[in-house]
This record gives sequence, C-alpha cells and structure tokens, in this order.
Amino acid sequence: MNQICGLARGDLSQDQVNQFLADRRLDAAPGQDRNPALVLLKNGDRAGQATLCAAYLAGTVFSTADLQPFLEASAGTNHAADGKANQPEATASQDSVTMLLSVRLAVARANADVFALIASEMQRRPGLTPLEVREQVQQLFSRLAPTYLARIRARFQAPGTVLQQIRLDKETLVFSSSDGADFVLEKGQLRLRQDGVMIYGDGRLHGLIRALQVAYFDAQAAALLTPSDMAVPDN
Repeated sequence: MNQICGLARGDLSQDQVNQFLADRRLDAAPGQDRNPALVLLKNGDRAGQATLCAAYLAGTVFSTADLQPFLEASAGTNHAADGKANQPEATASQDSVTMLLSVRLAVARANADVFALIASEMQRRPGLTPLEVREQVQQLFSRLAPTYLARIRARFQAPGTVLQQIRLDKETLVFSSSDGADFVLEKGQLRLRQDGVMIYGDGRLHGLIRALQVAYFDAQAAALLTPSDMAVPDN
C-alpha cells in the first residue's frame, strides 16, 4: 500500500515503483493481472490509486494493529533486568510511536473534515434508498480522494505540538495533543474531540448530527400514509 499511496500522492515515480516490483519479482508473478493492487501499481490509473490509498488510510484510525509491536517491545523493556541498558532502544521505540500517533491524528482530522463535507452534500439529496446512499457516498469519496490525501497533509500538527499517550492496549488507544485534540479509540469506535467539541464520533461530525432523509420504503408504501388513502371511521 505504501507504493500505491506514493504514486497517488506523487511521492514516487512510475519508474521507482517498477523497480520496486522488479526487485521483488512481482512484475512477473503468477496471476498478477488478477491482483487489483498489482494492476493499479502498473496501469497509471491515478484516480484508482488515490481512491484505494484514501480508503486504506481512512480505515487505519480504527485499529491499533500497527502499534502492537511497540506495545510488546515496551512490555519487554519493563521486564528487563537492567532498564538503563535498553534505554536507547526504548527511546527509539517511543519516537516511532509518537510519529504513528501524529499520522493517526492527521488522518482522523481529515476523516472528520471530508466525511462532514460528504454528509452535507448527501443532506441535499433526500429520498434516496439505503443502497443509493451507500453508492453515492462511495462515489463522492472516490471523487474527493485526491482532496482527502491533501487534507491529511494539511492537518498535521504544527511543529512543537506535543502528543501525550494515555493508554494503549490491544483494543484501546487514548492520547491527547497540546493543540487541543483528544483521541479515544475503544473496540473500533472512535471519538475525536477538538477543544472539547466532538468532531468525530457518537453520531456527530464537527459537532453536528447530520441526519439524512432516507427512503426505507417505496412510493407505494409511502402513499398508504396519506390521509386520502386512509379509511374514514363510521360515526
């Protein structure tokens, strides 16, 4: 995914990716044409690359899987006989965790921004079925994928911002930032506050519940609710 995201963001050239594939003999791997990710790495489809990268990054804030190796390393350090002997390694590990938290916060903020934009647009499209809502949300996200990727970069914390890790375990990640963010992930559910305002979570985006008017029944069922179609009781 790093290669696809590198292409999508313009950080990598096609020649660099081609060399990456050749070095790992993936350019001639059996069934490569049936692997969507490998196809995207070679076909120059920037829109497809951006969509896949954006979808992947948007989902990273709901998991702590990439942090588990550091959690295990921390546990090992705590049980070491001589803590000072492991101090450089522990410091490097903490620096890596801080970088991952920094990326995670930027992604979560970008999620809130772009999802709020999509929700606002969907509120202008009342009467869609649940399937139509899902399809149109996916279409909007795909169209906004380059904007989303740029938004992540724009939402990184300013230099000097301090991140404080509060809790990290298999299903929980809690940390805060000195610029007013509070990030809470518990069992796949994210709540992100900025200066006390819920910008993502508990059904809110940037502090608002953005309800959609969804057609759960067809027009024939809706017609049965009109007064003209309701039986008039006898007196």
